[in-house]
Parts: sequence; C-alpha cells; structure tokens
Amino acid sequence: MVVQIVESVRGRRSLQCDEASEIRTGRRVLDETPDEYALYTGVFLRHPNLRLILALPTLGWRIGEHILMGRGPEDADIDPAHVAQVLRELYYETALAGSRNSLLPTLEVTTPDHILFGTDWPAAPEPTVIHNIDNLTSFEGFTEDELRGVERDNALGLFPCFA
Repeated sequence: MVVQIVESVRGRRSLQCDEASEIRTGRRVLDETPDEYALYTGVFLRHPNLRLILALPTLGWRIGEHILMGRGPEDADIDPAHVAQVLRELYYETALAGSRNSLLPTLEVTTPDHILFGTDWPAAPEPTVIHNIDNLTSFEGFTEDELRGVERDNALGLFPCFA
C-alpha cells in the first residue's frame, strides 16, 4: 500500500513529470485540465492499491462528467462509474474545510470513514484553526462514532503503525 499526503493543486501550474513522480507528489491527481487528471490517464487502474489523502472534493460529479465530454490522447478507457469509485476510495482531510459547506459535498462522494482530521496549522492562524475545529465538531452530519473516526480512528486505520 502506498500512502501519500497531497495538496490540491487546482489553479496552480502543473509540472510535467513522470508517473512515479506524479504519484509521489500528487501534483497531477486533480489538475486543471481533464487530460491531466491522474484519474483520466489510468493511474488508479495501474495502481489499484494506491491510497491518497487530498483536500476535500467539491466537484466529484463534474470530474466524472468530463469523461463524457471527450477523451484526451493519453486517457485510459474509464467511465464516470470508475471516477466515482476512485473518488469514493480516496481519503480527504478537513484542513480549513470542517464546515457543512465542505463536508456535505464530500459525503456525497465518499463515506465518513474516508475523512481525516486536518488543521493547516501552522500555516493557518490559531483562531482560524479553532473556528474550523468548532465547525467540524458541531457538524450534525456525523454520528459520535463517525466524528471519533474523523478525529482519530480513520487515520489509525490508514496508518496502523501509530495505533
């Protein structure tokens, strides 16, 4: 199993790099143009046990629909169902995304056991981190067990060496 922590690069220039580097850095998992999505080019088909942690998704449906809009010359033979499956199996963190506006779309893409606690500290100032944690812990879309999973247990399942 490969575990990588990657950041969303939407809006940033993508680096041209080989697949091993793409997986290691996560720079082209969810990039701006459809033919550059790791999803579209079959990275998850070639590496079915790949586990990534990304910022929360809000465009799951849109990502799947790009498949129906045409394929790039290097795109794999995948369909929207495959895109939905890959997005469902990825892990997402809550750094600056603990509000219902971020969590509700995420729960349309994946299940609570694929959401992990994150803060963006020290890049985010302490008051912002506290506000995000307050939003997360008051979110009514999680049961107590699901919230405990987000706060700790989901990460322990992904990183058993820390259990």
